[in-house]
Amino acid sequence: MSTAAAPPLARPERVAAIDLGSNSARVVVVEVEAGGHLEVVEELRTPLRLALALGPDGRLPADAVAATIAALHEFMAVAHGAGAQRIRAVATAALRDARNADAILAPVRDQMGLTIDVIDAQAEAERSFVGAIYGLPVEHGLLVDIGGGSMEVVHFRDRAVEATWSFPFGVLRMWDRCLSDDPPGEAELRRLAADVRDDLRRAGVPALAGGDVLVGTGGSVRNLAKMDRRGRPYPIHRLHGYAIGARRLEALLTGFAGRTLDERRLLPGLNPDRADAIGAGAAVLQGVLDAAGAAEVLVAGQGIREGIIRSVALPSLPPPEEVRRASLRSIARRFARWDEERAAHRAATAAMLQSELDPEMTPELRELLGHAAYVLDIGTAIDYYNRHRQTAAILAVTDLNGFSHRHTALIAALIRTAEKPSPGVRPYRPLLTKADAPALERAALILAIADELGRRVVPDRDPHVSCVVEPERVQLTTQGDGRRQLSRLSARFREAFGRGLVVDGRPA
Repeated sequence: MSTAAAPPLARPERVAAIDLGSNSARVVVVEVEAGGHLEVVEELRTPLRLALALGPDGRLPADAVAATIAALHEFMAVAHGAGAQRIRAVATAALRDARNADAILAPVRDQMGLTIDVIDAQAEAERSFVGAIYGLPVEHGLLVDIGGGSMEVVHFRDRAVEATWSFPFGVLRMWDRCLSDDPPGEAELRRLAADVRDDLRRAGVPALAGGDVLVGTGGSVRNLAKMDRRGRPYPIHRLHGYAIGARRLEALLTGFAGRTLDERRLLPGLNPDRADAIGAGAAVLQGVLDAAGAAEVLVAGQGIREGIIRSVALPSLPPPEEVRRASLRSIARRFARWDEERAAHRAATAAMLQSELDPEMTPELRELLGHAAYVLDIGTAIDYYNRHRQTAAILAVTDLNGFSHRHTALIAALIRTAEKPSPGVRPYRPLLTKADAPALERAALILAIADELGRRVVPDRDPHVSCVVEPERVQLTTQGDGRRQLSRLSARFREAFGRGLVVDGRPA
């Protein structure tokens, strides 16, 4: 008998992206999967603050050059240690403006074999767009990428770029030029916001039209989102897809006025190395909201680094529904005990039951019911006896692409309500309200029935599930006898659907 080991399973290609920005430099290593889905393997950030290091002569001093080269050596080590097969690197505003950029580019190329592409403002905007918009359920609107040295704006329709603009409103430059006093005064912050608003209008950046969304990316935007989220009860842990309302941004902006640097460093959720310039970030973002006429800004947790990779892999951005399917499938496959065939059967059964029992279900909830059925049992990898709760918890912290936070809350609530009607929407406020509860209960019952029926399906057999809706009752015919278990749902079923539930089982 041969004892030779089986060959290792092939894994997706691993690619590293390095972003040498004006405030910080980052490397991310990802596995590139079908449809542009990226699984993060490794990441590292270093605050270099090159926009501030530029001297009056437009040159980077020797210490900034040395620090940047040292950071890139470390990034390359991380990329190789994570198994990156390709490494792509770009630099943005600070190196575009530096007269001695070659002091970094040449030794990095000669010593490390790494070519850094110093991209122009339009290319920066386009890559940020691809990285940020891919994972959000938006079709039309404006994207703003607020960096350390510059700010890029993209107007997009049908998930494609219509126009781009670049402005010198990077947070480090605005802090250095406009908010050098500590603490900054409220009048200074509002003057900066007004200047940004007026410049965007003069440049012809359009206000939002009906159905448009303002999307924000960049470290300052994400840090503002983190602070806002920390300031209230909120059920979803990730920043990607979080929305900062105009009033809440206004409160953040006002809260920075009059606080010294040391006081700002103590604010909950604020990264200490952004404490100096965060007021400038809030003021710039406020100006963008005012110019766009936006009620909120939707935060993208991804940006130029992911765009560097996706710009090569994707000729165009896929629609959000395709992104959602690819993302959910990738997440489910992380769990060894998850069975894709059983999951697909459960989703198909749920779709059949929905068409018979609740044909007026909204398209949004109908799609999310299918997703909930598909991933229902990933939580068994943690605790079989609390799989519903564990699955919901996993979804609340996982970086799902293509899903809004409301989408995620609905899927998690569906899964928990399928097990028992309590706690319903309560853990998912403010994303869900009491108005969502009746439709959620009907969808959750459909999910619970599909799950129970799926437990009785013999592998590789036709499940033979049918549903007949009569005036006073609903009759299910299924493989195996599920009467005893499904009878526990009868009271909830009658209340939700106004009919009795009868189950007819056949031998498996």
